[in-house]
Amino acid sequence: MRGLRARLAPYFLILPGGLWLAIFFVIPTLILISFSLMQGNSVDGFNLTWHWQNYTHAISTYRDQFIRSMWYGLAATILCIALSYPMAY
Repeated sequence: MRGLRARLAPYFLILPGGLWLAIFFVIPTLILISFSLMQGNSVDGFNLTWHWQNYTHAISTYRDQFIRSMWYGLAATILCIALSYPMAY
């Protein structure tokens, strides 16, 4: 009994954080993904049709914005590394 409790202790310690992550991150992310794959309108309602063309349409329509966002993210990452590395060293 004591050995079993000792082996399960790390899992019990992870449980609160894991539940928090599942409730407030994983479940909402899955809901948003399912909403993004729906088709329909506000009158007839929406149905999950696994319409992956929503993503290709968004990428083709907002291609410049996606590329600009990637460049901003890369610049911010390089700037953070350049500023924080000397402090950490």
